[in-house]
Formats: sequence, structure tokens, C-alpha cells
Amino acid sequence: MNCWALSLRCRFLFHAIETLILTYYSFFVLVSSQGHFPRLENVGAFKNVSIVPTEATCGLPDRSSFCHSSTAVESIMSCIQRFCVQECPYRSSPSSYKLLLSEGLGTCITEDKRDLYPGSFSNASSFIFHNHKDCFSTPRSPRLAASFTLTVWLKPEQEGVMCVIEKAIDGQTVFKLTISEKETMFYYRTVNGLQPPIKVMTLGRILVKKWIHLSVQVHHSRISFFLNGWEDDNTPFDSRILVGTIADTDADATLQIGQSVTGLEQFVGRMQDFRFYPVALTNRDILEVFSGKFPHLHTQSECRCPGSHPRVHPLIQRYCIPNGAEDTTNDRVLRLDAEAHPLYYINDDDIGTTWISSVFANTAGLDHGVSITIDLQNGQYQVFYIILQFFSPHPEAIIIERKKRDDLNWEDWQYFAKDCSIFGMDNNGSLEKPDSVNCLQLPSFTPYSRGNLTFSVLTPEPNHRPGYNDFYNSPSLQEFVKAAQVRIHLRGQYHTNESLVNFRHRYYGVNEVTVSGRCNCHGHADNCDTTMELYRCLCIKESYTEGNNCDRCLPLYNDKPFRPGDQVHAHNCKPCQCYSHAVSCHYDLAMDPFPQEHYRGSGGVCDNCEHNTAGRNCELCKDFHYRQAGADLAAVDVCKPCDCYATGTKNKSLLCDSIGGQCNCKRHVSGRQCNQCQEGFYNLQQSNPDGCSPCNCNTSGTVNGDITCHQNSGQCKCKANVIGLRCDSCNFGFKALGYSNEDGCEPCWCNSHGSVNQFCNPLSGQCNCKERVKGLHCDTCMDNFYGLDITGCKACECSIEGSYSGTVCDAKTGQCACKPNIGGRRCDECLDGYRKIQDKHSFVCLLCNCDKAGTVNGSLLCDKSTGQCPCKAGVTGLQCSQCKPHTYDLSLNNLLGCQRCDCDAGGTLAGTVCDHVSGQCVCLPQRQGRRCNECKPGFYFSPSSVTGCLPCLCHVAGSVNQVCDKLTGQCICQDASVTGQTCERCKELYFGFDSVTGR
Repeated sequence: MNCWALSLRCRFLFHAIETLILTYYSFFVLVSSQGHFPRLENVGAFKNVSIVPTEATCGLPDRSSFCHSSTAVESIMSCIQRFCVQECPYRSSPSSYKLLLSEGLGTCITEDKRDLYPGSFSNASSFIFHNHKDCFSTPRSPRLAASFTLTVWLKPEQEGVMCVIEKAIDGQTVFKLTISEKETMFYYRTVNGLQPPIKVMTLGRILVKKWIHLSVQVHHSRISFFLNGWEDDNTPFDSRILVGTIADTDADATLQIGQSVTGLEQFVGRMQDFRFYPVALTNRDILEVFSGKFPHLHTQSECRCPGSHPRVHPLIQRYCIPNGAEDTTNDRVLRLDAEAHPLYYINDDDIGTTWISSVFANTAGLDHGVSITIDLQNGQYQVFYIILQFFSPHPEAIIIERKKRDDLNWEDWQYFAKDCSIFGMDNNGSLEKPDSVNCLQLPSFTPYSRGNLTFSVLTPEPNHRPGYNDFYNSPSLQEFVKAAQVRIHLRGQYHTNESLVNFRHRYYGVNEVTVSGRCNCHGHADNCDTTMELYRCLCIKESYTEGNNCDRCLPLYNDKPFRPGDQVHAHNCKPCQCYSHAVSCHYDLAMDPFPQEHYRGSGGVCDNCEHNTAGRNCELCKDFHYRQAGADLAAVDVCKPCDCYATGTKNKSLLCDSIGGQCNCKRHVSGRQCNQCQEGFYNLQQSNPDGCSPCNCNTSGTVNGDITCHQNSGQCKCKANVIGLRCDSCNFGFKALGYSNEDGCEPCWCNSHGSVNQFCNPLSGQCNCKERVKGLHCDTCMDNFYGLDITGCKACECSIEGSYSGTVCDAKTGQCACKPNIGGRRCDECLDGYRKIQDKHSFVCLLCNCDKAGTVNGSLLCDKSTGQCPCKAGVTGLQCSQCKPHTYDLSLNNLLGCQRCDCDAGGTLAGTVCDHVSGQCVCLPQRQGRRCNECKPGFYFSPSSVTGCLPCLCHVAGSVNQVCDKLTGQCICQDASVTGQTCERCKELYFGFDSVTGR
């Protein structure tokens, strides 16, 4: 059976043991517990183990041998020789390296001692590569083997592809490493030429202006990249397969750091501690280079993996596997020698390994035996089983001891012996108390090898330990299972004392010591973190416990004393009611009405109540503080300062009611803080026994009859037009203070023109009048004055002649009382339509009598001095009743009043005018018509005539009458036979003109 199968078998056995324990506890009613308990585990696995004598392990100090025995009896009578070799098969110390930046630095590379990678030594230096031409280092080139490692600290100062290192021969790349903010590239050459580069995406891991540790591990055709040590699972950041091994003849090789051999890809930034290792470092080596700490392993930690398998197996530490391989791979090699049997195999949780003691040369050495101590290291555990699985024949006597704490003495825990009398004890002695110790007799015959021994702490059969079936109510039994260290003494040995047995059978061989227990979490945790220096129980939230062992209540959960959970009750810690005003509380037995019960009663007292609260539950307020009725007791500001105003409180008291906060006020003082006067009072004073003085406000003058005043000045709240401390006076310009007046006083209404100012007597309302002005409002002129304006009142100055004696003028208009037909403000002129006639020292006004037909616009007004009416253009006369010469027909509708006669000058008698009524002109004898522009009958027009008309002279016989055409003078002939202007002859063909008949 191989070791892997043995390990699985061990785990199956441990699972079976745990199942057995749970079944056993179920019998005790443990598994039905309402408390919470971590699962049982091998709490001794991978812990520190020591032995006395210190070199009682085979192979120390040098290679040694022993006889291997099987379960068969004949195997003890012969010797199948085996060896013990404790030396490491590979490296056991760090590899040597070359510092690449210790030589060949270019002139532009600057040494810097300020900006160094985190954790650098004080005397360390980094090297700055600038963005200049030929800014690179050229150290001597080491010859590459099939395996090598590069490690360097980098701090790039700009983005872009930058060359870290390149080796070339005759300008041809052997290998080159470049970085950028996106990817890391590795170029390499094999015997078949330059190969496609290895590209590793490092986006987000290599950052500008940030230090990064880069390691490149090469072993034959495997290359692995590490960033800042290893990843969480102890693996590289990336691992790839090369096409073949890197070909390096080292002939005239050039090694260039910070720039490619082509002068491109300049590295700009800092480098530090650039190392070249001629071997492939292990993953643990690379972490040590990065952090300065070499990762510890349980067994022979100094033994390193080979470069071909640089990773320690995550499950079985004695094996190594390649990078890039799965955890379950069969491609593995032993980190330790195949014949190593170190002491740490005794508790490596791997049943496939065996610790072998040194061989005892005689039985006396066996009788003295060895003592193996397992330090549980990180705390006190509850241990229920200890199982020893032997590779060798069984010891004849075993003593198991414990330390409850590292600082306490060892205590006996259990004895085993073939015959208990060697310890002065009875075989299978009785157990009087839960923590009694007895000796259990081993069977008379045991296997020649592969025997087991189980120590059941609670039930050391055949005797039952008192209290075994009531564990949680047996404090002494609970103490009995506690252990921080376990020591096992092995004495004597079955079968090997016989003289025929080869002495090299006399050794102790142990496949595994299993310490089955659990973290002591006091029934308040399901899980426990054992990776810490002191294990920490992961207290379940509802338990409200804390501490590495969940062994105390949270600060605010001490309403009942701490109790471990048990099989019936969880016994969770109970919260104190502190209303969020305390960070802790304590249990006071005197406060608890049911101190013996966990689920009834309450004894919690809040500690150091904050936020000015007090009381057992921080439900009260401290002195000089208060809270509002119904306030949230959990509010941070629930208790507010009283802030009592000593001036306003009785006896200067600063205390207030705890609810509401009312301070103890003087008689006339009010307000919660006694910092204001009652309504109707003011001037809060320390010396006033009542606190404040009355306002004495005049309610007729205050707003809404308010009796309150200003707390300090005493000023009452006056209506709009009221003044005075007590609102008892009308404001300037107002009068008649009255309760019903919304504004308190009505305006004086002093006439701005008639009063000296806008003020009046506030009682009578009399304004201060200017001279010649009278009235309450100074809005009326005195008698014989009028026209109040900005200049005051003016004198009436009535005309004595025109006004009635004993009268006064109108005070507003100044109009005097005029006699009939007299007008004007002063009665010194006639009314319109009248004219003034002076009569000695007086005057009378007579009617104008204007003719409307002749006046402009039909006016009846005349000039009051001359009496002249306003005549139209064609009208004349004082009263406009006559047409002007050569005009006539005075008419209301005629804009000119009269129209022109327009007498014909040729027909009118010279020097005459037309009739002003009819318009008839005076005609010459031969003329007629109104204008004399027509010839009389028997005449016609002739320009050659002096009078303009000539007689027709119609022939009496030849014409019809004596009338002719007025323009041509043509007479009207008797008939067609007569012709001539005067019808004086017969037409041709006619004759015998009869002067009588005209024919």
C-alpha cells in the first residue's frame, strides 16, 4: 500500500473515530445540545513535537539501521535491515547568486539611496535608468545552463515596452525580457533558432511608479513568472512550456540591462537587487528572495525541492510537484529522503510516514524509554481521544500527561501498563472522582507490530468516569479534558526482551499520534480558526460572546453572567438595555430577582452612561439635564442640558425637571429655562424677587390688545400709528388713540399747504395753521382770503363797485359776490355778453346785443370795454348787424356773414352801393338784374357801346317782337322768308316785304 493510500486510510480512521465520538456523545445527550461546538479534529497535527532524549531518533547524528518487523511472530526472530537517513536529498540552504548591477554601470545610470523597494536595508541602493541614449548596464555575461533564475525589483517611471535584460551573441538574441503596463515578454533562442516569444498578460500587476518584484524561473523547457513572490496557492503568476532549452554558447556574448542590443526599448525607472541564480530556485526560495522569510514546513523545513519540481505538494508536504501541474498529479518526487524517519512524521497527519526512534542497545534503555511532547501551540483545547498507531512492537507501559496551560505544571492524565504495579497502582483501578487518574491494564499479548492504543478521556474502559454522562454539568470533568501540551512516555516493549531477538528490533516506531479534540469555545461556536498564533473561536452571532474562546459576553451583553452552552440550552449572553448610551455593562447579583436562572430576571447595569444619561439602564438623565416626554430613549441627544438661567430661577437654582426640563422660575418669569419674562412683564433682573417688572401696556395702542412687551426694553407692541414705551401716545402726525382703530390712531390729515407741519394735537387733532389759514386740518382760508396752496392763502381784493357790500369771497376760488351783470373773481368786470359803461366813480354793465348772424361762430359776446361784437369778415357795426358796403344778405350760415353784391361795373351807376338786404345794384338805364349785368329787353350786349347795350332795333314788320338775342342782337323773325339781324329783309326768292305783316 503506498503512502497516499495510507494517508486516506488514516483520514477514514479519523472520520470513523469522530463518528464514534458523536455517537457516544449522543448517548450523553451531547449531540442534541442547543449549544454550538466545533467539530472534532486532530488538534495535534503539524504542531511542534520534541523528544527526550533529544537524539532518540534514528539517523541522528549519522545514518543508522534497524530491523523491520511485521505482524508475524517469526519476523521478530530475524532481521530485515532498514536504514534511517535524515539528510536532505536536494539543497538544504539558499543558492548562491550574482548581483548583476554591481558592475558595468553606464555613465547615465544614477545610484539612489532614497527611493528603495519596501523593506530595503538602510545601506541599500537603487539604480535610476534615464531616458537617454545608451543608458544601460553591461555586466559580465554568465553562461546559461539548462536551469537558472532571474530576480529583480523594478519601478518603471513611464508606460510602454521596456527592456529589462537581453543576452546576445553577435547581435543575435539568446534571451530577452521586456515589460510593459500590459504584458511581460520573454524572447529566447534554441538550437533551432529564435522562437516565438512567451507573452504573459500582466495588466494591472505591473504599474507605473510602483515597485514590483519580478522573478523568472527556468528549468529546461519550463518557464515560470512570479510577481511579488507567489500567488495565494503557492504557485507562480504564470507557467509555460518552452519549445526547447535555451541555447547559449557564451562565445563573445553581450549582456545588456536597461536597453535592447538594438538600442531600442529603453527602460526608464529604477532597478534594485538584480540577481542571477545559476539554478532554478524553488517557489519557497523565490518567496524568500521577495519577503526575506523562508516559508516553514512541518517536517525538515530546510529540505528544498529540486528545480524540476519546485513546488511543495499542497496536501502532502514530503512531496514536490512541477509548476503548472494539478494538485493531484502523479508527477511528484520526495522532498525528503525515502528512508527518512524524523520525529515530525509522528504528527504529520500522514499515516504513510513513520517516526523511528534510535535503537536501544540493551533492555535497560528500553525500560527508561522516551518522552514525546506535542505542543498544541495555539491555545488550550478540549481533548477527548488520543490515539497511538505503532509501527514497532507495543510498549509495555505508557504514561500520558498534560499541561492545561504552558505556564502550569504537568499533570498525570492516564497510565497504561502490562502490569500496573510498576506504577504502584491497581490494574483498572476505580475512578472516585471525575478527574481521578487510574492505570488501565494492557492486554497480555499485542501484535508484533502495527498495534494501536486509544485513550478515551471520558470513558477509560472498563471503568466509567464519574459524570461521563453529564459532561456539561460536571465542571471538574470539563477541566479534566483541557490541554495545551500532551506528553507521552513510552517504556519497555513487548516481545523484544528475549535473548534471541536481535537488539536492532528494540526501538519505538510510531506511524501517527492523533490528538482528537476541539477548540474550547464554551458552546458558542461552530467553527474555530486554528491558523492563528492563538486559535480563535468564530463565535456565532446570536451567542453575543467574544474572546478567542468565546469565554466572555460582549460588553453590552452582561444582563446575566456568562454561561457556557450545553446540550440543552445555548445560554447565549443576554443584552443589557442601555438605549445605545453605553459601550459596556456588568452583572450585579443584587439587581437580579432570579439570579439562579438564565432565562428569567435581569441583573445588567450599564457602565459609564454616555450622552448625559444615568441610571441602571441609562434611562435617566444626569443632574442638570432632562429629556422630553415621549422622546426616543435611544436617541444620542435624548438628554439635553437644563441650561437654567440663574437670574430667572428661585435661589439661582440650575436644576430642572428630569422630564420636560422645566427650571424653577421666579413669580413673573417663564420659559423652560426661566430666561424670559411672563407675558405682560419685562426687564428680568437678579435683584428683582419676582424676576420681572410689569409692562403696563395701553391695550388701546397695542396690536390686538397685546399686554406683552420687549423682554429687555419693556417696549410694548404698538399699533402702526402709536408710539411710546407703553403704546399710550399717537405717533407724530396722528391723533385720537382708540382701541377699535386697527392702526391705533388716525392721521391728523393736516393740509400740507395750510399747516406749518404734519403734526397735530394728539387729543383734539388741531393742526398748526399758517397765517390766514384756519380749520382743524388747516385746510380753510380765513374770511377775505382764498385759494390755499403752497404759498398759503391770498387776499380776495373784491371790487367795491362790482360786489355787494358786506360779503366775502369764496374761500377756495376767491370769487367775490358780484352785482347783476358783473363778473370776474373780484367783480371788477362785466359778465360775458355785457359791456362796461363807466358812470363817474361806478360802472354799469349793459347787454352787448350782438347779432348772432353777424358774429363769428354766432357769438353773443362783445368787447367788455368797447362793446364791439366780433363781426364776421363781411359784417360791420357795433353789434355786427350790418353788412359792409358792396355786400348783402346777412346770414347765420354764411361764414363771411354777408355775400358780395358783385355789381357789374359796366351796368351799375358809378358811386352807388347795392342794397344790403337784397343786394340789388343801382343799374344804368339800359341795364337790369340784381347785379345790373343784363341788358333790358330790346337791348343786347355790345362791347362797343358805352353802356354795353345797344337797342335791338328789330324791324317791326319782319320780327315777332322787339326782343333780340342778348348776346348777338339777332331778332326773332316772323318766318323763314325773313332774314337779317333786325329781320329787315326778305330772303332770296322772296319779295314784296309787307311791313305790316312782315312777309
